[in-house]
Amino acid sequence: MLLTRRGHALAVVGARRYSLAPRLDQRMEDDPERRTLVALCRLLTGTDPALPALDPSLQPWPN
Repeated sequence: MLLTRRGHALAVVGARRYSLAPRLDQRMEDDPERRTLVALCRLLTGTDPALPALDPSLQPWPN
């Protein structure tokens, strides 16, 4: 899956991994846009540490 914003590629998300676009990957770890996108990628790949606290029916499952 390719995540875009206003036509610009932000990240590529796979079943278990994600890669940020170079311009976001070069930003500081505490950059708000980078942190938001990393959180979204972790949620989509099921690697978010908060997921075990969710009801199992709410957890994302890879195709």
